[in-house]
Parts: sequence; structure tokens; C-alpha cells
Amino acid sequence: IRSLNKNLEELEQLLLCLHIQPAVIGLSETWQTEQNHDLFPLKNYNFFYNFRKDTVGGGAGIYVRDDLECDIRHDLGSFKSGLYETIFVEWSRENNKNVIFGNIYRPPNTDIQAFLELLKIDLEKINNEGKLCYLSGDFNINILHANDCAEAQNFIELLNQTFFVPLVNKPTRITDHTATSIDNILTNDYTTIKYTGILLANISDHLPIITFCDIPNSIRATTPKFYYRRDHSKSNTTHFKEAIQNVTKVGWKHVMESDNPDTAYDNFISIYQELYNQHFPLKKIRIINPVKPWISESVFSSIRTKHKLYSTFLKYKTQDTKDTFIKYKNNLTTVIRNAKKLYFSDLFEKFKGNISKTWGVIKSLIPSHKRKSQYTSSFLIKNRLVEDGTEIANGFNEHYSSFGQQLAAKIPSTNETIYKYLPGGQCTSMFLSKISKDELNNIVSSLANKQAIGPDLINPSIIKSVFNHITDPLLHIINLSLETGIVPRAMKIAKITPIYKA
Repeated sequence: IRSLNKNLEELEQLLLCLHIQPAVIGLSETWQTEQNHDLFPLKNYNFFYNFRKDTVGGGAGIYVRDDLECDIRHDLGSFKSGLYETIFVEWSRENNKNVIFGNIYRPPNTDIQAFLELLKIDLEKINNEGKLCYLSGDFNINILHANDCAEAQNFIELLNQTFFVPLVNKPTRITDHTATSIDNILTNDYTTIKYTGILLANISDHLPIITFCDIPNSIRATTPKFYYRRDHSKSNTTHFKEAIQNVTKVGWKHVMESDNPDTAYDNFISIYQELYNQHFPLKKIRIINPVKPWISESVFSSIRTKHKLYSTFLKYKTQDTKDTFIKYKNNLTTVIRNAKKLYFSDLFEKFKGNISKTWGVIKSLIPSHKRKSQYTSSFLIKNRLVEDGTEIANGFNEHYSSFGQQLAAKIPSTNETIYKYLPGGQCTSMFLSKISKDELNNIVSSLANKQAIGPDLINPSIIKSVFNHITDPLLHIINLSLETGIVPRAMKIAKITPIYKA
């Protein structure tokens, strides 16, 4: 890639054009430094890398899709700066052999024999473990000259000895005067390969390579993710309001005639929820996370045009095709930068009165290299390992809901009453008058218009729209609760979400 700092956006544009999310992306010549090595996140990927500590240039990295559980293999690829620059990760699979992914960079004009000796150690170790392996890299060894080049012959011979196969036999670096095949993908299981190709994309002076493999019970296309949302459109809100008005005309008889807060609230909320579900149905919506939301369809079309112009240049290699490509690329770069600037300027203007969302925009501009949390699939409940989801949920509920009982059990029993510890009664020390309509109106009006709702399905903005029609039943329930000292059971329901911390 010849500098992540310079060409990461080009890589992201290429991924947009592919319409897929590769499971693994290997990069050579990442050119990372101590100051910026962790500033190159790629959405939906975890990044593993090694870089030079003594000089600039070189380096190797692997982006692994975050639904694959991978760890670095520190015992593979002894990173030798300026000679054998590598990164290896292992993908753990249940009921199947693990898979090793690696990326290797050999700088040009270095000791090829020393390089091959280090490569041989790693290839033999991988084969001894009996694991599938896919190695991408810039080897700077032109295998197209294997018949008349001793270095290329030795490289191919080593691969044959260790049962690895190169998947590319076409030029991957094309200049005005040369065409060499110095980049490749190596594997020890050729039977899994469906097809391999070279992408005509101008990320660097090397052409990207892509391969599709069929590993049993393993890498699949990412499953579309969905969420459910209520349709709070104006028309639905109007129809809901009309339905509540019709109930008000008949009267909230079953609510107003009840002298029990539990019964009164249950009667009210059952009518409310039935109408709410009827007029605000749940809609299933696919989650679409654009890599670059400021890239419109027209800009995306221009990116594809840029790749076509580069392909034309590689085909004809004339000064005119080169100038046309460079001019178009530079103009497109300016357009994308301006689109990005305008996108974030509009967001800051939109959220200038909302500190929380403003910070959200700022965070989106700051590179983040957090790895996705790995959630455990089992919990120890009462000294028994449990994997069933329902049983785990019930275990958490029991754990949190039993705190009060456990604490109460630790209190020593006594025959004394609480009145022994209280001073004489003060009958006039506290008085609660009934809540008035104005008080309730002020409280409801002050509620934030948030979309989040609890188990009762009460959305603040929807409550405000129908408040005048539900004032009487709400006042009755609240004042009845104050008079009896009883809080309706349905209002005590809490949603507890345990946050897993590794």
C-alpha cells in the first residue's frame, strides 16, 4: 500500500467498489511509525501489524473482519527490519482446524538467501501444526522469470518443498518499461481456492490481488443486520390521537372507578398499549453503515470511472491516457475532500445546541483502534456452567433481584419494633395534597423528547400529543397512589442490561 497514512482512503474507496467485505486484507509497506502506528482504523475490521522501530518505510499489517476471532502468532515471523517483515494471526474455529493468515514483505535488493531461510522456518512450522494457511505479501521475487533466474527458482523450490502454491502468475507491478509478478498469495491448501484475480486499482504502484476461497464451515458473507423501529410519522400520530380521543369520549370508566392503584394503572396501560401497537407498528429496518457517508452515488460513480481510466492507462501506456487519468484522479480527490468537509460542517451546524451529539461527531473524526469485545457464551451459575440463553437471563434476574432478601437475611432477628427507635409521632409533620392538572401538565411538558421507551411503551413526545385526552385517568392513578401509599406493580419493572467487561 506504500503508506497507510497516504493511501488508506484509496483502500476504502476500492472496498466500496467491490461491494463485499473481504475476510482478511493483507498490506505490505504500511510505513507506520511510533507516532502513528495505531491511527489507521478500518470500519468492521481489527488491525494487526508490525512496523520498523529504527527506520521509516516497510512494515506489514493484516485487517481481519471483526466477526472472526483471531490472535497474533508471536512465535511465527521473526520480524527482521529491512529483510523479513511479517505479521501472522491465527483464526480459531470450533470443530475445525484453525487457519493462519500472514503477510510478508521482503524489501528489494536484500539478501534473498537469508530471507528464504527465515521463510522456510515458518512454512515448516505451519505444516507441522497441520493448519490451513494463506500468506499474502510483496516478496520482490519475479516468478515470471523462474526459468532463467536463480533467485526465483530457489523461491519456487522452497514453496514446492513445503507444499505451498503461489496463486498469481500475472504481472502485479507494471511500469512504463517493465511488468513483474512480485506480489502473491501463497497457500498450502489449493483445493479451497475458487478463483484469484488482480484488481486494476491505483492504490500504489503495485496492483491489489484478491482471492476467493471456500473453507468448510467458515468464512461467510456478513449476515445483514436489522433493528426494529416504531413508525412515528405524522399520519400515524394523528390516527393514534384520534383513537385516544374516541376512548376519552366514551370515558375511562374502568380506570376512574377503580380504588386500587394496581388495577387502575393496569386498565389504563392495557388500553394505551393496544392502541399504541396498533398505530405505531414495529418496522424491520436493515442496518446500513456506509464507510464514507459523504460519498454520494455520483461520487461513487466517479470512483469507478477513475479505476476504468487507470485500466485504460495500463492497457495503452500512452502519455495521453496517463495525463487523463492523473488529471481525473486529482480532481476527484479535491471533490471528495470538499464533500467530507461539507458533510462534517453540516453535522456540527445541525448539532451545535446538543453537546452529546457534537462530541459524537468529534469522536467519529478521531481514529479508534478498539477491538470488538469478545462475549462469553457461558456463565457459572450456582457452581454450574450454563450455556442456555434463557437460563442465563433468568440467572442474572435472580442474582440482581435477590440482593434485598440476602441483605435482610443478614439482619439479626429481634422482638423489638421500629417504634422503639422513633421519637413521638408527628401527625402534622407531612401533608401531600392532590396533584393538580396544572402540575401534571408542567411535568409532562418538561419531559425530553427522547425516542427511548421502557416496557410500558410510553414515548414522551407521543404522550405530549395526547396529554389533554389522558389527563383525567393519569391524575386519578397518581392521586390514588399517593392516598394509598401503593405504587402500581407495573411501574416497578426495570430493564437491566449487564455490560460484559473482559
